[in-house]
Amino acid sequence: MAGLEQDLEIKLIAHEGTVVRLEAAGRLVHSTLAPCPDPIGGLLGGDAFTRTVLLSLEGVEFMDSSGIGWLLACRKRFREAGGNLVVHSVPAAVLDVIRVMRLGHVLRLADDESAALAMVQGETG
Repeated sequence: MAGLEQDLEIKLIAHEGTVVRLEAAGRLVHSTLAPCPDPIGGLLGGDAFTRTVLLSLEGVEFMDSSGIGWLLACRKRFREAGGNLVVHSVPAAVLDVIRVMRLGHVLRLADDESAALAMVQGETG
């Protein structure tokens, strides 16, 4: 199925106070990450990882080991910079990969955007 891969797209949905809401769509695979290995930093700028980001994966069709590596690298960069990343609205197929890899204790996961927002508001409020 070469040539049919949907490019990864990360969109800014909202920037409300200290919380930035992003939405990912497409495939989190090597071929879509290689052209832009830092899509969040590219979208939000140099201080991206100092912010609180809620990342929806609702539109992600598939994730391979490169996608997992990217999420783990993002989580590390947020932690080191003092920011916060919460991943939410993860499709069942992608969530299965995360569970099989036992990454639920490493990645901050929420069922949906409301739960993700409650998670970060509970830490600051």
